[in-house]
Amino acid sequence: MLLDVAKAVIKANFVEGGIFDTRNVVGDPTEPLFIGNLFDHRGHMERLQIDVLPGDYFEVFGLTDEEFAELHQFYEELKMQIRKEEVTNELRRNLDEIAAFGYECSEPEDYVQLMKNIAYLVREAHEMIEELSNKD
Repeated sequence: MLLDVAKAVIKANFVEGGIFDTRNVVGDPTEPLFIGNLFDHRGHMERLQIDVLPGDYFEVFGLTDEEFAELHQFYEELKMQIRKEEVTNELRRNLDEIAAFGYECSEPEDYVQLMKNIAYLVREAHEMIEELSNKD
């Protein structure tokens, strides 16, 4: 139950910096994102707290080590999914820009520039795909 709630909170408020189950020791000013008392299937109350350093990382308290390990894996998979979506969107924007430029070509030098743009996009796409492949 707590794990499902934690996953939902993390997904809805995603930040890319990381996820931890310990308090920061440098005194970063975290903010409570979720504090709740939930009841398990036996009727026992469990407490879940998720703090966030806005734009940076999460601190999660109240999960077992096994639950936190699963949450951490979920977080890493979510981070990769979001990164893949960002790369895909960036490539689509670049293709749209090149396509728009291609329609405007009227001089031979315009086509030369179009080919340079396409070559650049292919190199960039290859680098992005390589980066994502190395993270899997």
